[in-house]
Amino acid sequence: METIILASSSPRRQELLNIGGIPFVAAPSNVDESIPKEMEPHVAVLTLANKKLDFFLENTQRGGCNWVLAADTLVRFNGKNIGKPKTREEADAILRQLSGKQHTVYTAMVLYSKSLKQKVESVEVASIRFATLSETDLQWYLETGEWQDVAGGYRLQGKAQFFIEELVGVPSTVIGLPLHKLYKMLAQLNYPINN
Repeated sequence: METIILASSSPRRQELLNIGGIPFVAAPSNVDESIPKEMEPHVAVLTLANKKLDFFLENTQRGGCNWVLAADTLVRFNGKNIGKPKTREEADAILRQLSGKQHTVYTAMVLYSKSLKQKVESVEVASIRFATLSETDLQWYLETGEWQDVAGGYRLQGKAQFFIEELVGVPSTVIGLPLHKLYKMLAQLNYPINN
């Protein structure tokens, strides 16, 4: 299979590509990930994923690589977009909001083929309901550090699983790279996934 450039530093996205058996090279895009809290979530994640792709295409010369994949994830709760908390205090505030309630996770992907000069885009959605977190639960989870560098301040594939009462949708959407949809996008651009 051909190598894909993953325009992301996310270890979770790298893990998912490894699970899919897709060869890749990670090349983080240093873009401003701040978004207006009121922007429609599907627009916000797609905008950021495209910003990451554009940053890579404008600032990197990867001679032999034809494929570039960029993605972004955000949490939507009470009509506001929630990105990655910057501090423990911010993570604490976010998790208190999500405690005992339902929220929605949006992940956008943009796949680009240099040879075709074409890209395909997708936004996938999942819904999660958290259990009500006690003060002990909250402090324990914050102490783990899992809240760092992740939308909504929690990791589905980590210790936050203890607090998930309900998940509607595909887990890889919440983790940050919906593999079922990526497979379709790769096929759409004739990526040799079975070779």
